[in-house]
Order: sequence, then structure tokens, then C-alpha cells
Amino acid sequence: MSIKYSTGPLENTGNNRSVDTVTHVLNNNRNKTVTAKIKVFALDGTKTIIDEVTVKVPSRSNIFHTTTIPVNVITYEVQIKVHHEDDNTVLVGTFGRDAAFNQNPNHIVHREFTRIDV
Repeated sequence: MSIKYSTGPLENTGNNRSVDTVTHVLNNNRNKTVTAKIKVFALDGTKTIIDEVTVKVPSRSNIFHTTTIPVNVITYEVQIKVHHEDDNTVLVGTFGRDAAFNQNPNHIVHREFTRIDV
């Protein structure tokens, strides 16, 4: 079973624009490793992939994956596709960081993601 989550479009302008985005996958399952595919897209006119990675997250652990956001990207989206039979044990989140590596307002927690049918 797979579940895909999306941030939807995230605006990336102003003095605290994101220079990168950090995606977090937390596996609360007691016994099983999960696989997650993280994709980050630029949405400036044409949807263009910036980064794509597949990670394995062991039981009761988590991973962070950082993607650099090019300076010319004004809007971006993060998608996380989780491969696991129990969707209640895996939580996801993402946040942008400014040039000083401070967390900016583009912070999305699990319940704020939109589920996309796969």
C-alpha cells in the first residue's frame, strides 16, 4: 500500500525565503521498515523536479532529508510517498530554512498535508 502526501504550493518570497527545505519522516512502527520517496518540485509556470530521493526508515526511527531550493524558485511543493501497509504509524513533516538556517513560516506538520490518491 502507498500513500502520497503533498504540501501544496509553498510561496518562497520575501526577506526570509527558504534556501532549503527539510523533509522529516518518522516511523513509529514497532517492527517494520518503511520506504518513503521524497520529491520536491519548482512550480514557477511548469512543474519541474528539483530533487528526488528514496529513503528507508527503520522501525522506531526517523530521517531528515535536505533539499536546496534554487534562488530563482518562487513557489515549490514537497511530495512524500510512503510505502507501508499501516498508514497510522508513519508521520511526515517539512520546513523551510532561511539563509541563516532559521526555520521559516513554511512549516507543514502531518495533519496539514493533502493526501493524493495513488
